[in-house]
Amino acid sequence: MRLSNFLVGMLACAAITACSNDTDSIIDNNENDGQLSYVAINIVNANADTRITNEQAEDGTAAENGITSARFYLFNADGTAYTVTNSATTSGGSGTNYVDVTIDDDNNPSTDAPNVEKIKEAVLVFRGTTNTQPASIVAVLNVSTESLGSNAKSLNDLTGSSSIANYGITTDNNFVMSNSVYASGNTKVVATNINGKIAASETEAKENPVDIYVERAVAKVNVTFGGTKKSGTEDTYRVNGDNTPAVYAQVKGWAVTTDNRTSNLLKDIDPTKWTDDNLGFTWNDAPFYRSYWAKTPESINPVNDKSYNDIDITANGSTLSAAQYCQENTGATKTNLIVVAQLQGEDGTKHPIYKYFGVNYASANDIFNIICSKYNGQYWTKTGDEYNEMDAEDLEFKATSNGNGEDYEAVPQVKSGVTIYTPNAEGTGYEEATITEVNTELAKNPAQVAPDGYVYYFTPIRHLAITTDKTGAYGVVRNHVYKITVDGINGFGTPIFDPDKVIVPTKPEDTETFIAARINVLSWRIVSNNVTLE
Repeated sequence: MRLSNFLVGMLACAAITACSNDTDSIIDNNENDGQLSYVAINIVNANADTRITNEQAEDGTAAENGITSARFYLFNADGTAYTVTNSATTSGGSGTNYVDVTIDDDNNPSTDAPNVEKIKEAVLVFRGTTNTQPASIVAVLNVSTESLGSNAKSLNDLTGSSSIANYGITTDNNFVMSNSVYASGNTKVVATNINGKIAASETEAKENPVDIYVERAVAKVNVTFGGTKKSGTEDTYRVNGDNTPAVYAQVKGWAVTTDNRTSNLLKDIDPTKWTDDNLGFTWNDAPFYRSYWAKTPESINPVNDKSYNDIDITANGSTLSAAQYCQENTGATKTNLIVVAQLQGEDGTKHPIYKYFGVNYASANDIFNIICSKYNGQYWTKTGDEYNEMDAEDLEFKATSNGNGEDYEAVPQVKSGVTIYTPNAEGTGYEEATITEVNTELAKNPAQVAPDGYVYYFTPIRHLAITTDKTGAYGVVRNHVYKITVDGINGFGTPIFDPDKVIVPTKPEDTETFIAARINVLSWRIVSNNVTLE
């Protein structure tokens, strides 16, 4: 076990024992309560095993390893809350089953291993309501006491639907962590057994500590870009294919989307149904307190709420190499990686997209001229007393909405302020048309339009299964790092007409667009996969 993988050193916390200690004045305060005793605890990152090599594991950063607060829940053998009293000031109070700790940096001045030993010398004391000893314990790190509440919680409370919340990065840049969940045979192991670890003194407890293995509640994603770079640039890559003259994609940013905004506090697994064969990989690692798959609650639905402008990292002052985080999702709706880019020519000028019925055009007016020809004799405008057939100057493109085209399309519409006329029934003149009806008719034939060359590429994020026909082929699971290497860009991507419109990942039906990519998955552990971003 590597020292660098310890999130926290020795943590001494008091549990309940039946033995007496006449020298402890607190014990004599209430003869009806249990007596004070001690359990020494090591909080250990669940990666910390000698089997995983440096190519398979990655230590967390200071922010990822930081611990500013900790809550420990105690349970009886049946998973019910082990009730403590308020006779010791460090307990949660009468009727609760937890102990809270706030980390004080002033008492832990060492900075050699950031946040590794922040609560090494903390001693938590509490007293049970009876002389019965607790059977197990769960650690919850970096979660605000307000969100956890002040009530006692059973093990079912911590793993059930009432525990579903947003466990992303907290405001102080620390990551929520909780017990690593794995299987022992067909049994799900959530809490850490502390039988035999309870001692009558702090010194004795430290001689026989219990290890609590924890994992972060979020997954981490890193993306690096490769391919044929445009000379003199660091973020612009030639679009593969027979493009003459050459077209380049300047990568503006990337994001994880179609992602969950809430998750279980502790990972949920199903050892009675899961097998290595149906998941497609070895999903459980009991000797090292790990599992590598999770159940996403059916009540949680992934969301798409990022536009081109939201994903444009360069405009927001970030860098393409910065990691992003998301909560786990193994449901039917896959979490995606989206890459946004701006197409440009060799001279750096933007390369717009105007595509209509599978044919590329040089400008919007070229498409409008085709549309006007289609409605020749049907739609007219008026200047003074003279009627003229509708022409390209009367039209504009607008973003699709309410089913009037795919999200990647734009629809031709009459410009604001333009009045359209149609021949009257008698054929003797013209009458003013209803613009809504005209626009509905025009919207029947949308185009693919990216006037500023804005496009996106996407792919569902691969997990550990080698083949895509297995359940574990796609998904993101907590405490994993998904390292995605983009090797090249093929095609012009999915066009973006409105950079403020939320992107719902969709591949145009008449294009062959993808990014060749290689994904490495870490738990803060590595597994290699080859995928295509579409």
